[in-house]
Amino acid sequence: MKGTGLADLMCAANSTVSRILNDLKASRFLNKDGERIEPFESYPGMFMSVLSIMNLCEMMDATQFSLKELKRGTVETLNFKHGVFGREISEKLF
Repeated sequence: MKGTGLADLMCAANSTVSRILNDLKASRFLNKDGERIEPFESYPGMFMSVLSIMNLCEMMDATQFSLKELKRGTVETLNFKHGVFGREISEKLF
């Protein structure tokens, strides 16, 4: 995961995203290379839900597609039941 892509997606400063990514690495959601670690479990020390983070990762992947149908199809499969933050971002992006 590249921090600049996440910063663009969240409309946040690179330094803010850097701190978020460091926290995700410290909570063992991401490995040292910034890749997601499976299986996904709950992380009680995280302010954002794990589902929100997973949705953000999927939305970052979706932004790489050139066809709008692929972007929209990817976003439609996301689960926003406990991820209101992700739903708000997806509504603004897609």
